[in-house]
Amino acid sequence: MVNILVVSCTQDTLKMRKELLEFAFPEAQIAPFVDPLLAAQYVGGHDVDLALCDFRLRIIDGIQLIKLLQRQNDKVIPALTESDGRHRADAQTLGIGYLPQPISPRELRSFYSGAVVLREDAI
Repeated sequence: MVNILVVSCTQDTLKMRKELLEFAFPEAQIAPFVDPLLAAQYVGGHDVDLALCDFRLRIIDGIQLIKLLQRQNDKVIPALTESDGRHRADAQTLGIGYLPQPISPRELRSFYSGAVVLREDAI
């Protein structure tokens, strides 16, 4: 089973992301958050395999959140999402996965599978 954290700036977007993740990963346990700081606290006490974070969040941005998550769990596979591509290079420079919106279930599965293989090869 895959444990997925999803963080978005609005309840509506969060609901859409959660539905997308449920379709892409029917066996997954999904933890949805609007508040990035609560999401970071959650990761401190739970196993999370994949973190899907919008760039635009409340309080901090998605890159800052992913850095916090990685400090708490260095095994989490991070993915940043946004619609305009402005932060793609920043994410890639930091080794953060990047998924442009709109995201398809196939793209999500492919990204996660590829990241798992890379992580296992690194061990």
